[in-house]
Amino acid sequence: MAENEHTPGPWNVDLTDDYGTYRIHEAAREQNEWALEGYGQKETDAEKAEGKRRNEIASLHDEGNRRLIQAAPDMLRALEAVHRWQYGEDEGNEDKVLDIMADAIEKARGR
Repeated sequence: MAENEHTPGPWNVDLTDDYGTYRIHEAAREQNEWALEGYGQKETDAEKAEGKRRNEIASLHDEGNRRLIQAAPDMLRALEAVHRWQYGEDEGNEDKVLDIMADAIEKARGR
């Protein structure tokens, strides 16, 4: 996986219903809103082409986003390990901390 095959951050997360469905989107939300408002309405050919282009870009990030979200618990565990080590709560475990960090990064990158 290339370094940034996920949607660039920052991200916002909205709960979309009462069943636990979430919508994750870039903080630059106007792009998302434009796409949602454009569908099903009278669009010019240029607007249709722009919507298609944006969908293609978003779909390129889907796999990277999935891996990044799945790796989030491991990344939190790695940050907690670094924090404990940094403040002397886990002395002598530098290699262990580095291994935890490397594993989290590899999972996020899909390796």
